[in-house]
Amino acid sequence: MPSAVENARTIRFGLFEVNLGAGELRRRGVRIRLQEQPFRILEALLEKPGRVVTRDELRRRLWPEDARTDLDQRLATAVNKLREALGDSASNPSYVETVPRQGYRFLAAIGGDAPGDAAARRKPARLELAAPPPAPMSTFVGRERELAEAAGLLVDARLLTITGPGGAGKTRLAIELARKVQDRFSDGVLFVPLASTASAAQVMGDLGRALGLPTAAPEQLLHQLHEALGRRRALLILDNFEHLLEAAGLVSDLLSRSASLKVLVTSRAPLRLLGEQEYPLEPLTAPSLDARSPESLQGNPAVQLFVDRAQAVDPDFRVDLNNASAVARLCHGLDGLPLAIELAAARVRLFSPAALADRLCRRLEVLGGGNRDLPERQRTLRRAIEWSYDLLSEPARAVLRRLAVFDGGMTLDAAQALCSGLADCELDALDALTSLSDQNMVQRCSGPDEEVRFTMLESIRAFGLDRLAAEGEGPQVRRLHAEYFLRVAQEAQPHLTGPRQGEWFDRLDADHANFRAALEWAGAPQGEPLLGVRLGAALWRYWIVRGRLYEGRPLLEALLARPADGQPVEPRMDALYAIGSLCHYQGELDQARSALSECVDLARGTSDLRRQAAALSGLGWVHCLTSEFDACLELSEQARQLFDQVGDPRGAAVALNNCGWAANYCGDYPAGRSYHERSLALRREIGDVRGIGFTLATWAWAERQRGDYDRAEELLAESEATLAPIDDKVLSGWALIQRAQLARSRGRLPEAAGLLIDALTRWGAGGHRALLAWTQGVLGGVLLDWGEPERGRELLADALELWQVLRCPWAVAWLRFEQGRWMVDRQPHQARRLLGESLEIRVRIGDRRGVAECLETLLEAERAALAPTDWLRIHNLTQCLRDRLQCPAAPAVEQRLAVRRQGALAQVAEPLPEGPVDDSDAIAWAVERLQGLRG
Repeated sequence: MPSAVENARTIRFGLFEVNLGAGELRRRGVRIRLQEQPFRILEALLEKPGRVVTRDELRRRLWPEDARTDLDQRLATAVNKLREALGDSASNPSYVETVPRQGYRFLAAIGGDAPGDAAARRKPARLELAAPPPAPMSTFVGRERELAEAAGLLVDARLLTITGPGGAGKTRLAIELARKVQDRFSDGVLFVPLASTASAAQVMGDLGRALGLPTAAPEQLLHQLHEALGRRRALLILDNFEHLLEAAGLVSDLLSRSASLKVLVTSRAPLRLLGEQEYPLEPLTAPSLDARSPESLQGNPAVQLFVDRAQAVDPDFRVDLNNASAVARLCHGLDGLPLAIELAAARVRLFSPAALADRLCRRLEVLGGGNRDLPERQRTLRRAIEWSYDLLSEPARAVLRRLAVFDGGMTLDAAQALCSGLADCELDALDALTSLSDQNMVQRCSGPDEEVRFTMLESIRAFGLDRLAAEGEGPQVRRLHAEYFLRVAQEAQPHLTGPRQGEWFDRLDADHANFRAALEWAGAPQGEPLLGVRLGAALWRYWIVRGRLYEGRPLLEALLARPADGQPVEPRMDALYAIGSLCHYQGELDQARSALSECVDLARGTSDLRRQAAALSGLGWVHCLTSEFDACLELSEQARQLFDQVGDPRGAAVALNNCGWAANYCGDYPAGRSYHERSLALRREIGDVRGIGFTLATWAWAERQRGDYDRAEELLAESEATLAPIDDKVLSGWALIQRAQLARSRGRLPEAAGLLIDALTRWGAGGHRALLAWTQGVLGGVLLDWGEPERGRELLADALELWQVLRCPWAVAWLRFEQGRWMVDRQPHQARRLLGESLEIRVRIGDRRGVAECLETLLEAERAALAPTDWLRIHNLTQCLRDRLQCPAAPAVEQRLAVRRQGALAQVAEPLPEGPVDDSDAIAWAVERLQGLRG
């Protein structure tokens, strides 16, 4: 059936008329030139006045389906030309409105008669408003997107309710929205403030006064309201309605009596009326805590508001390099809440942004003294929150106080644990959270696997904690909170080494702040240290994987240092093992050795074979890092046997992995491969995702060391794919280092450098000093190869210093070799000294591959000083070592040495005398011979 527009030849709106048949647009009878595409857009909009015409509809109308050009850009250009012809504005439209992410809407009323005719003159006289919206006293900052969205919703909605927590800026947005849309309402905008209205029964009287109506009885006043608003095209704003929700029926009644009336409500809770369109107003987007420069803060709404309000009290205030980080920390800590930001900005006369950020722990006291013309409830942050708190029922207040102990949010189960654990809690968790969510005291968000979580603005949480303390409920609620999260951690613990470990690490990540809060309470004077010890012992692996070593370990150590009289020994053993593992990852090997040794002694005293095996395996790993490879093999083998005895395949896999590392460090790659194969088979059997990735990456390192780059590539690719889903800060970085070393070995130096620079950024969060030192060392060598000696030598020196602190002789020897190798052709004397130091260490710790590597490089450095016979004997020794270890020298090295070998052979008249058969004797002779040259 044809529309009214299609049947009409001429369409009129405002001062314009459109002749569809002639394709003409006229203003007061004067033709306006309009190209075909803008005209066809106007035609489409006129067919659906007041409704959205989507971009897809317009594109199909204007262009064929196979058009290849940028249709969105062409459409925007055509709409702009139409607006120019109509004298319209995109930011404050009278005719063509942009509906974000949808399309466009035609706003003006359409009629068959020209403006000014008799029908228009029969309209009621414009409403004389006694209470127009107040003129804003400050600039409107940071809410441009929200303003556009709310204006779009108001086109179709007759009741629009802006909801949000106290201080979110609902009233300010409503006032700005009224200014934006006032031209749509021929009878104007009426603003009725209700914050001081004591009861729902008084709302009708306040509305009558705003309209200038005489005082009357309720029935008569209601009739007068119907008469005053019945035929008006007006916007009624009811501000601060949250405490008057019982008056929602009046709003419904007024809307039903006037087809042209629209109502805009601001409230901390919706009215729950049929046809209500709710617009939740969130706090402003806060900046990232990583922001460090003014440029990184540009365009952030929360920072824009802070700067604008700060300049109102200090015109010279600017965000610069000195304060950018503090401004980011402050706005982030205030949750982007506009009222809190404005109150903080008012303090810049007294405090710098850094000082304000440091005082956030006392935000309810610091953020006060707002402007005198603010409503009383907004003069301080405490009063703003207290206003909402007083509107709650007493059971809801009790729940709010108790939920404030959750740091970083909570699940429904977590909330239920606190509600069901308290006898006077009259609301179950779902009812409580629904009520508090309706009042915008908590917000709903998504957690891991789309699990529903609830969060609380930090300002509201601080208020809740104050009330919790005032009611004397803190100790009981804190204990329930800690007990719940102990159960969560212990439930997760066995899954952290299984096939779904990524999912479980994500779950723990969502509550890391709650775990920290529980541990801090456990260590407080009124806390329970044993509960905290158990919690820390369950979380240590999570702290390592997600890079929280420095956060967790001090809390656990403090708890373990408390008197343990009468406490069971098992939690202490678990905590000692956890501390030993954390210390090892942080490179504090003396502390790791001490904690693990005590754990071994306690386990032997209880005949606990599983805990004894775990501690022995941990000790073996510490010995491996300190280059005590024989001790590592012995302890790890003991651990493996015990793990086999108690039926723990994962423990056995860890012990085998230790042995593989020790063999690789010594250059015994056949033995290392065997250990890794056995370890990998066990890990695959139990689905230990992280362990599989670790073993593969370590095996890839060994294969690259022995020169099989293709095999190393295969193993590394599988390792990276395995580790990706679990977001392991440590092992993903270890794999990245191996990827860079492989690129270096293949001669792709730019790629290697880029990967290592990326790896460097990870260790600040991960807290793994050994991997930081490893990364610096490899990157230093890459830069030397690449022709960047100054930065390369600096990184090698930094890495060497760190490895010396960590007391790892293998790494010290490796870095001395890197330094000496580069100096062979530049500073031969210095090169001989560094290579000699590396050789001596490698001989001492049993690194035979390293010995061969040093001897080969010294043969190049000492080619003029060594007698041909000695040179050939040492070269034969290196070949013998490499053959036994199945790790040939790099092709370039072999080629250079082969040329020099021919030269040495040409100088030898008789066959070489047979040297010592035993490798150790041959190595000792070679070292002594080379030391003699250096001496």
